[in-house]
Amino acid sequence: IRYRSPSRGLGDVYKRQGELRLTLIDNLYEARGHIKKGIERLIEIELRRELAWIQEDLRDLTKIGPLIATFAPIEEVQHQAYNHLKRFLCSHNMGIIDPNRVQEAITKAKSLSRGLAYRFIDRLKEILDLRQSLIVDKRLPKYLSKEVVRIAPPDLLERTPHWAFNRLPLYLEAITIRQTSRDKDPQRDEKRGSEIDAFRKRLEKLQAPSEVKEDLAWTIEEYALSVFAQNLGTAFPVSAKRIEEKFQNASESISQQPDVPQQSGQVSKIIDKPTDADLQSLKSLFR
Repeated sequence: IRYRSPSRGLGDVYKRQGELRLTLIDNLYEARGHIKKGIERLIEIELRRELAWIQEDLRDLTKIGPLIATFAPIEEVQHQAYNHLKRFLCSHNMGIIDPNRVQEAITKAKSLSRGLAYRFIDRLKEILDLRQSLIVDKRLPKYLSKEVVRIAPPDLLERTPHWAFNRLPLYLEAITIRQTSRDKDPQRDEKRGSEIDAFRKRLEKLQAPSEVKEDLAWTIEEYALSVFAQNLGTAFPVSAKRIEEKFQNASESISQQPDVPQQSGQVSKIIDKPTDADLQSLKSLFR
């Protein structure tokens, strides 16, 4: 099935751009995952020129200098950086293939791509500067040194969404603030730390989709920021009560999901039948 580009008109076929497969899946939850990846691929195809420029611009990562060497091999950082920015630009919140919304996402991504690599490099340098200054600080307690590595590990570009990547300097700055507060009141710091650790341990044991666990992980991170460095501000409203509600919602959503068919060949009883609108959307994108 050949993809027809919304930006050039539905009648214009991109040549030599490969093909996309249309797969019918009898399980609703599995189908949603494939739809999400499929739309990401559609956006990526439209952004091929912008992504090529980003890949070229990321060569300037070498200008960061020795900091990169203390973090990870430069080739690996460039590879992770490209994939990180590609995920960011191709991300979306669409549950169905809607040509108009796909086009809107493409237009927005093209706008965001301008100068993105250079802003990314500046932010990464800021993160690495803070990371290195904390690592070499001999006054920093061992458990806070571990926090530095946990927040900014060598694979941070793979595991960190772009919005959180931009907030990493605040997370690292909070460690310095926490160190000062700890010196003044160790018991208070221990009590706050125990609360955060308890949330993270619960998250490790939680059986939930990856996107649910990721949302909870960053919510806990923002809550820790509000606890140890309230003056830095959070990305969104957060509290212990809100985190408890997220845990509760995650547990309830799991219990309400139907059984997924096993590999034994069983077929799920729940089949999501396409509506007329779904079929029209497909017709407008595919031939």
